[in-house]
Amino acid sequence: MRIPLIQRLRALFRRRRLDADLDDELAFHLDMRAGQIEQTGVPHADAARAARRQFGNVAGIREHMRDLWSFPSAEALWRDIRYGARVLARAPTFTIVAVLTIALGVGANTAVFSVADAVLLRPLPFTHADRLVRLYSIVGGSPIGPSVGDAHDFTTESHTLQSLVVYDVWRKNVSGNAPAERPEQLRVGLVPGEFFTALGVTPRMGRVFTPEEVRPGNDKVVVLTERYWRSHFGASPSVLGQAVRINDEPYTVIGVMPDVIPDWLDGAEFGPTLMWTPYVLAPEDFDAMHHGDRGNGTIGVLRPGMTAAMATAEMQRIAGELAERYPVNRGVSARVVPLADTRAGSLRPTLVLLLTSVAMILGLACANVAGLIMARHTARHHEIVIRASLGAGRWSLVRQLAAEYLMLALLGGAVGLVAAWLGGIAVVRLHPANLPQLAEVRIDARVLLYTLALSVGTGVMFGIIPALPATRGNLGTAIREGGRSGTGGKRRQTEQQALVVAQIACCVILVLWTSLLVKSLLRLEHQDSGFRAERLLTAHVTLPPVRYPDRPDPGPIERFNQQFAERLRAIPGVRDATVTTFFPPVNQYSRSFTLDGRAASRLDDMPRASFGVVDDQYRTTLGIPMIEGRDFAGSDIATNPPVILINQALARKYFADRDPIAQRLVLRQLSQGRPDTIATTAAIIGVIGNTKNHGLAVEPEPEIIGLARQMPDMNAGFKYIVVRTTSDPSLAIESVRDALRSIDPELPLSQVATIDAVMAEQTTDRRLSTTLLGLFTVGGVLLAIIGIYGVISYFVAQRTKEIGLRVTLGAKRADILWLVLGTGLRLAVTGIVIGLVGGFALERVLSRFLFLVTATDPTIVIGVPIVIAGIAILACYLPARRATNLDPVIALRES
Repeated sequence: MRIPLIQRLRALFRRRRLDADLDDELAFHLDMRAGQIEQTGVPHADAARAARRQFGNVAGIREHMRDLWSFPSAEALWRDIRYGARVLARAPTFTIVAVLTIALGVGANTAVFSVADAVLLRPLPFTHADRLVRLYSIVGGSPIGPSVGDAHDFTTESHTLQSLVVYDVWRKNVSGNAPAERPEQLRVGLVPGEFFTALGVTPRMGRVFTPEEVRPGNDKVVVLTERYWRSHFGASPSVLGQAVRINDEPYTVIGVMPDVIPDWLDGAEFGPTLMWTPYVLAPEDFDAMHHGDRGNGTIGVLRPGMTAAMATAEMQRIAGELAERYPVNRGVSARVVPLADTRAGSLRPTLVLLLTSVAMILGLACANVAGLIMARHTARHHEIVIRASLGAGRWSLVRQLAAEYLMLALLGGAVGLVAAWLGGIAVVRLHPANLPQLAEVRIDARVLLYTLALSVGTGVMFGIIPALPATRGNLGTAIREGGRSGTGGKRRQTEQQALVVAQIACCVILVLWTSLLVKSLLRLEHQDSGFRAERLLTAHVTLPPVRYPDRPDPGPIERFNQQFAERLRAIPGVRDATVTTFFPPVNQYSRSFTLDGRAASRLDDMPRASFGVVDDQYRTTLGIPMIEGRDFAGSDIATNPPVILINQALARKYFADRDPIAQRLVLRQLSQGRPDTIATTAAIIGVIGNTKNHGLAVEPEPEIIGLARQMPDMNAGFKYIVVRTTSDPSLAIESVRDALRSIDPELPLSQVATIDAVMAEQTTDRRLSTTLLGLFTVGGVLLAIIGIYGVISYFVAQRTKEIGLRVTLGAKRADILWLVLGTGLRLAVTGIVIGLVGGFALERVLSRFLFLVTATDPTIVIGVPIVIAGIAILACYLPARRATNLDPVIALRES
């Protein structure tokens, strides 16, 4: 007979009444049968007993009837869960240690996975996100955005790309519609209307740019982001038609875009992009000579059925054709990358390293829990075997242990999830500005499922599977093995020792990696950068072309440079100051040049060098040494022949066989509006020391420095200042702002930072990976210590009788101490050897992060094993000391 499901569900809430009805019905049938027997002349008491015999097992019938209207499997599981909870509650030390251990492993994995989910796995918030790509030109093996001309040719000749949009981002002075609102320097995107179409994003209100507005003279319109609209216009619905001043020119608001375009799309090193204006292209931008003006951003849409690999093959073919057509394209290839793959940026290798590390942390945690469970099963072996001998089936024993250890794993997973959630909040609030991807970290459904799967997998692999052998056996075996010592057999000891060896091996790899990263980071941050970085303050100023034209007359810009520099040097506490287009450790500008009298036949055969224009206090302000020759001087006026400084790298590369002083270089730059080049012949007056100009991790490249007042073609309105102070440079910030306001109150001072902060930003990803790996390593070492301590303590407890016999037969304390320490050291040495082999095998994971350090650094390769061995000795010492203090009489009696 089957009871309908709905009635069984209803019975869950009427259990007492149904039990009472069943008891009444069973009693009624027994009374009826007893009455029938009594009518035959049998006494009442005997009739009742006979009725019960004939009726059968009343308890069995009762259980059978209850099973008909209930869910016996679910109820059995619920009983196992309650029993498991009571068992765990009776062993609070074991439960707390196991939960915290699992929480460490699961929490670390969840935290790193939540970051990987945000920057690698989560779908992009765009229509047809799987078809969105970026196109890169490959120059010298490095990817860079293509030029406008290249992008146009790639698009028109491609059969795999449906469209390709070129865009750019500039820092500009922006103020809202309020009369009293001061300008602020913001990133403004320069895009065509197709930019939003490619992404599949529609305005929250208004419209995007029309083709007519992406032309000179019609481009004074702007689309705002929703956050700028809310912060500066109070989310006013009448924002359309209002004006925003950008570089002192009014732009009409025509649309508001929802905040779905992420900051990482165009980089956020100097803040997010908060508005877009039309990207106006002139006809000459497509000329042959301008095909070398690379660095634009791109968004492409693949045709249905096409892949990035197919598009790359086609773009490389087209790049070969462009190389034959345009000299500046020779040696330039192309690559198409899915847009989602560019989201991670510099975080990708960091995530690979951290995911590998937290996998080892999880292994350490699970091995530790498995060791605890094995030791616990030794104590519970009697209980389990006796329960089996009394009728408990093996499946019921496995089910009960599974419930217990899955509960343990889920508790640990829950604690780890909370820790990861708190860590995610900290990452979102404190993430570096140049890693905007981290702002998207959150615990979503995918992360929750990952944590659940990880917790259950942990419980199965290192809880249930090690528990299965404990459900085998019989009563006689349990009694014979129990004795008075409770030995668990060599097999179990071997399993526990193998787990400890694995923990030590993982610990060695983590400590080895952390040590290499720390040493690499220290060398990177404390290397000689070529200048004195202490007490330097930097900032950026954008001069609007409307009031500071750079062509054809650079006079307003140069007058501003001189006046601002003089005001800065007059500030109390300022030792020196310079106005420049760049400063170490990065110089993003370059220029082609030839040696005078050795002109190259083709533009693409000309060498290039980093280039910038400065004032005559640049070298002294930054403290760059003069190697030979002289520095810029006040006598180097604008009407005199141009003079330049070069660095040692350029002198060694091009003047190895002669003195560079007084040699002349012909500097070439593409002109604005003409398909030819501007040539400036300048004399070398000095050689200065090398300074980092392509980041801290790259050796300095050849560099040329000119005087701004002598090179108007490079004296544009994007200016940096560098101020050297006599004390804390941050104390001079307000004085620097006042000096700027005294010259032009409408100019905002932005990117204000000390050089120390700028240098630190260069190593953000390395410091992030080193810090996180260091934290994980500390956790791993603690787990390894607990694991070694637990196994050695178990070893001492299991060999108590043997130790007592040894002492009775004359063994000294030193012998007992070495017996215990020797066991721990053998495990440690085995784990250290395996860990070193594994660390070298995984060298490729770490190689990207190393600077002036090799994975076989002798100091670290020798030091790490010594440290781990020392940790192992310390973990073994307390159990060893306890063993030397055993009273042999008590040991023999209790064994």
